[in-house]
Amino acid sequence: MVLLVFMFGASYLLHFLLDRFHLPSLLAPLLVGLVFRFIPQFSWVGKYASSGELGFLSSLGIMLLIFLVGVRVDVNEFKRQSLNMVSIAILNILFSTLIGMLVLLYYGYSLLISALISSALATVAEATIAPILDELDVIRSRSANLILGPGILDDVLEIATASIASVMVGSMGTFNPSMILLGIFVLLILAIIFHRLILPTLASLEVEARAYSLTMLMILVALTFTLISEYFSLGILLGAVTAGIVFQKFISKSGGECVKLLRALAYGFLGPIFFFTIGLSITPESIVKSAMLTLWLVLANFAGKFASTIIVGIYAKMNWKEIVVVGMGLSAKFSMGIIPAQILYSAGLIDEALFTSFVGVSAITTMTIPFTLSYIVKRWREDIINP
Repeated sequence: MVLLVFMFGASYLLHFLLDRFHLPSLLAPLLVGLVFRFIPQFSWVGKYASSGELGFLSSLGIMLLIFLVGVRVDVNEFKRQSLNMVSIAILNILFSTLIGMLVLLYYGYSLLISALISSALATVAEATIAPILDELDVIRSRSANLILGPGILDDVLEIATASIASVMVGSMGTFNPSMILLGIFVLLILAIIFHRLILPTLASLEVEARAYSLTMLMILVALTFTLISEYFSLGILLGAVTAGIVFQKFISKSGGECVKLLRALAYGFLGPIFFFTIGLSITPESIVKSAMLTLWLVLANFAGKFASTIIVGIYAKMNWKEIVVVGMGLSAKFSMGIIPAQILYSAGLIDEALFTSFVGVSAITTMTIPFTLSYIVKRWREDIINP
């Protein structure tokens, strides 16, 4: 509790500085978490990043943030960009994995380990970037969709690499494509039922729509979809964003008041806790150790992301500012991809140098990309919204 008091107090004061530079307020708790870890006298608080209470609040935070992204996302634009999303996702996985493999093979790692680690690095931390784009009010743009879409699609790769790593160390976990397809099918059916039957029925029963009751309903829907998505190992994002999209038409009944309440809860309470735990999870040691390998993997990460974005950008006639924004947004790490690396390291199948380099890539991109992306989106906002 004391830690949260310090975090909210420092984040509140820091948001005045961020406002002057037109940066999202959610970056304040991320900075506070980084400061706690990088100042030796406070580095002990890092152990709370994975604590049960803080972890639970953090999970609720990212669920609500992504739900609100789903509420605001432009579904028609999402459909129009579906081919470009799939193309970027496939090309990103291909280029990022191949470039990363070349780096790791040069450092003497086996072909299988190089392929697994490189594919894990190819994934996108869209859950970290989406709330920032939402706060900057560009979540309905083509650029935002081309970051969010591939991030959702490569969640399957994250599950696959984690499962393969589990099999390699003798775990019972196996990659079951049929379960993933069944989970997606269940979410789709549930979305149709809520959209066509449950929500219209509830709308007819709400004689006088009250913001607090609709807010409760929104949280219920978000939790339901997220629970099902997590049960089928599809992650928080897919369930939460689907729930938000399903709820889009229903929120007009309250005049948007319930969304304002939920945004206040997400961006003022639970969301900052999520970004605070990200900051707490980054260690200076992960950047310092194996610095050269970390640098090469960072370059491989950016090269793969920007190569795929440039190819699709030329085909889709995107302007160069959109290409830079999408490439930068896709380059963010700190996703579920760290799980296979942790499994392999715990089993002794990869050495400390490779594991710390993997964590170092996540740390560097997490510290730099949200701030860089926020700055360039603010500068190029009109060119991104009206390309």
